[in-house]
Amino acid sequence: MCLAVLAVITSVAIPSWQHLQERSRVEAARDQLMNDLQTARVRAIQRGEALQLARLRDCAWVASTENDWSCGWQLVVKTNQVVLHTSQLPTPL
Repeated sequence: MCLAVLAVITSVAIPSWQHLQERSRVEAARDQLMNDLQTARVRAIQRGEALQLARLRDCAWVASTENDWSCGWQLVVKTNQVVLHTSQLPTPL
């Protein structure tokens, strides 16, 4: 009887826990993006030149669409595409 109750509780808890982990990963990626946007703004002002965030395309799970940022992003100088900073996401979102 105890095993049956434990099985029911586990079957209900596991999807909730997985959802919580996924939400945590999305929030961490959002926070990293916001931090990198603020850093890009400060660095652009300091350097006196235009910078841009560009999406990474070199991970196994990236889609072919132009709006897929699931690999991560990099901060580059707009004129010569020199990479200043890269933020890779460890798993797809």
